[in-house]
Amino acid sequence: MKSRFFFIVLMFFCGCLTFGQSTLLPPKENPFGSAQETPAEGPEPNPEPEKKETFDSNFSISEFLISTEGKWNQEDAVFGFSSDVSMELTLKTGNSAYAFSGFDIEADNIERLFTDKTSGQSSNLAMKLSGAGFGINNIKESGFYFQFFTGKNDRLASGGIFSSLFQEEGIRPFFYKTTEKNDLYRGIHRVIGTGFNIGVKDKSDKVSTNIYLYQDNVNPANKGIYAIDYAFNLNLPVFKMSSFVGFSTPAKEQKPLFRSGVMCFLTNGKDSGLYTELGIPYYPIGDKFTIENLYILFEPRFRVGLVTTSLTFFYNPEYYLEKETDEGGDIDLSLRLAIGDIEKKELQGGLESTLNFITKTDADIFDVLISPFLSLKTGPVFWDGKLNISVLNFKNPREMFSFNLITKAEF
Repeated sequence: MKSRFFFIVLMFFCGCLTFGQSTLLPPKENPFGSAQETPAEGPEPNPEPEKKETFDSNFSISEFLISTEGKWNQEDAVFGFSSDVSMELTLKTGNSAYAFSGFDIEADNIERLFTDKTSGQSSNLAMKLSGAGFGINNIKESGFYFQFFTGKNDRLASGGIFSSLFQEEGIRPFFYKTTEKNDLYRGIHRVIGTGFNIGVKDKSDKVSTNIYLYQDNVNPANKGIYAIDYAFNLNLPVFKMSSFVGFSTPAKEQKPLFRSGVMCFLTNGKDSGLYTELGIPYYPIGDKFTIENLYILFEPRFRVGLVTTSLTFFYNPEYYLEKETDEGGDIDLSLRLAIGDIEKKELQGGLESTLNFITKTDADIFDVLISPFLSLKTGPVFWDGKLNISVLNFKNPREMFSFNLITKAEF
């Protein structure tokens, strides 16, 4: 009896173990690989594709400027318009790497585009790529930046550098003047060519220094000329400075070129201040240095309430952008009285009187311009228009009047 009892207990215990194994332990691997079972190890049946790193991109128009001059054209016996349009298109990818491009649109006697069907096929209208390149900002969080460019690049010793470099509002003189080729005097020199821009900017956006190494194509007649320009920029609340010194290797049968300049703006933060541009745009090393090699712009400005007064002294250089001008040695004295606040009220108007001393002529040695002007701000667009009246040129009534209109959009 005892042996039979122990045998029954043993069989019951073995049955319990078998039942527990079948219900509590995980199932064994099916040798036939049923589709309902998931392998304990190995890759998933449908792995997700590996995600690639993506970068945000944006496309913008950083500057759009139209400069138009209208005056009597004695040769064509018509009141003609001469316009220069520059448009800077910027494509940026990611936070540090970017690409950029720019286009220039040039049109002479633009009114003929509407009356002369062949004018659009002639040199009266031209659109061309002005510059392009690639760059990297703030390399490895060090403040260093690198840029490869071709075509038009920075204007040196110009207040516009603070807009592109420090993302602040650009600075320019109240008085502006065009060359005989309708180029605005903006800064002492402009980097034009193919090369590299290597620099460093501190994290506080107060100091920047860089060097340009490029083939100098500022003057289209230059071939095989290489250049180096070193620039230093200082951005403080009450004092801003942009300076440079540069050198170009000599072309065949020419002398090496030296250039240097500085732009300074001292302000009290309330539109009163002193704006200056001083430099040597073009000097062949070895030639006799004269005052005509200088570029001098001196403009103190004062503001009381809504009234702003500025007095500008401008000495015209003999060479600008490595080309001879017709105004070398001329002196402009301009007094400007403006009423309004272009930033807060978006409207400003007034009167500008300019006395121009002409040094290279056998006729009148000076001219007097009276120029009423009006400035508007409509959103991101600035309008500056003025009518010029040459009061001493009454013998030629058609040549007494001209006007300038500068339209600039900042997006």
